[in-house]
Amino acid sequence: MEEIKKIIDKDSLSTKELEVLVTKQWQLTQKIDELTKANEDTKSVEADLKTVEDKLGTYTLIPNQGSDKNIHLTKDGVEKLVREKVDLLNVARPIVIEELQAARAQGDLSENADYDAARDKQAQIEARIKDLTRQLDNYTLIDEKKGGVTKVSLGATVTLKDTSDNEIEVYTIVGSVESDPENNKISNESPLAKKIEGKKVGDIVKIDNVDDVYEVEITKIERLRK
Repeated sequence: MEEIKKIIDKDSLSTKELEVLVTKQWQLTQKIDELTKANEDTKSVEADLKTVEDKLGTYTLIPNQGSDKNIHLTKDGVEKLVREKVDLLNVARPIVIEELQAARAQGDLSENADYDAARDKQAQIEARIKDLTRQLDNYTLIDEKKGGVTKVSLGATVTLKDTSDNEIEVYTIVGSVESDPENNKISNESPLAKKIEGKKVGDIVKIDNVDDVYEVEITKIERLRK
């Protein structure tokens, strides 16, 4: 836990330090499960886990200015990708290795459907790990500091009024990785976001880069909200 304690003592964490903490959280959780099954004491491990989880609930992420200007992530988005990577490395990868070993044990691999399926699965897992690593090494952190914001930009939550029927919609502008239209999180690369970027409260904007042209009035701009 010495390396972990050094990280926990820091006010802000780098992405790699966050990955170390999330990995430790997974390891401690597994250890508690093992001890519980063996009817052994878990108190010390639970105390270590609580320390790690307390830090994960309060840390500040060191701003990252990545080399890929198309990858924009919020703090939550970074942690989500880190957790996916940790899961792939510690759960999915070992499982598929076991599947490959079991398939090889069957003998002839030339017409072994189980082996082919495991190889395909392994390739997908390794490709995703590589992609996640690339994104986490090269992203730019979206500014989520509290305070006023006067123009529409990445990290803003924007209230729009359709001028044709006065219908109100609220959208949060995020990077393409975190885009979730069903929950009103739209990519900064989307047609709507491109049109309202840089606009201010009171501006009326024609959204004419879509099939059905319409106009919206910007009635409120806030910092990104969860």
